[in-house]
Amino acid sequence: MSNIIEFLKSQEAKEKLMSLYNLDEQAVDTQVKRYQKLADAFAEVYPVDNASFFSSSGRIEIIGNHTDHQLGRIVAASIDMDTIAIVTPNADGKIHVKSLEYDEFTIDVNVLAVKEDDSRTVKLIKGILERFVQNGRKIGGFTTFMTTTVLS
Repeated sequence: MSNIIEFLKSQEAKEKLMSLYNLDEQAVDTQVKRYQKLADAFAEVYPVDNASFFSSSGRIEIIGNHTDHQLGRIVAASIDMDTIAIVTPNADGKIHVKSLEYDEFTIDVNVLAVKEDDSRTVKLIKGILERFVQNGRKIGGFTTFMTTTVLS
């Protein structure tokens, strides 16, 4: 993690975040601090150096609501809120998900049957994983910490 934490202090990191968020030099510091906070929290628990960052923008549906209800036909737009995650693979066959805003949960990739007491989030992830398996994809374990500016 030290390499990621050091990278976030670099001008190159600022430039990448400026491009990703369409920010100027002055405004990018908020995003740099956000990424640093997430990397620091991850490093406290998982001192590994093979982690990667991911970002998924928030969106609004201008016309239609959810592609599954509209046969895939909606008009959506991204917004300037997102979810960022730092992820590292693991060999334990489990997906460990921790958010700075929510409690941690774990999914065993070898047990994808949905249980009645699974949360909606766990059910959604298990469904996606099951579809990957049905399509012949190999799935494995990973650990992720995330944070979001998207409203709940």
